[in-house]
Amino acid sequence: MPFVAQANSAERSRAVSIMHYVYLLRSTVHPDKTYIGRTEDVDKRLAAHNQGDSKYTSRFKPWELILFLGIPSEEKAIELERYLPPCPLPLRA
Repeated sequence: MPFVAQANSAERSRAVSIMHYVYLLRSTVHPDKTYIGRTEDVDKRLAAHNQGDSKYTSRFKPWELILFLGIPSEEKAIELERYLPPCPLPLRA
């Protein structure tokens, strides 16, 4: 008989509720500057970028969120973040 790991209801709900997001930001002052990142909380991370908490993005704040993708697997979110190239051209509004 195969071994099946059991999780209590709190562990199951936490595992189900965690979503990982890959996001794209654009500087509102320097529209040619974009940033791709990964987080579990998009609103909190955007606020951190706009408060200057990130070394790279602090020079080009404020930032606007262009898009984000929810991915249930952290591993897949990391792969996607690394796969996406920086946007070399300004995004059109």
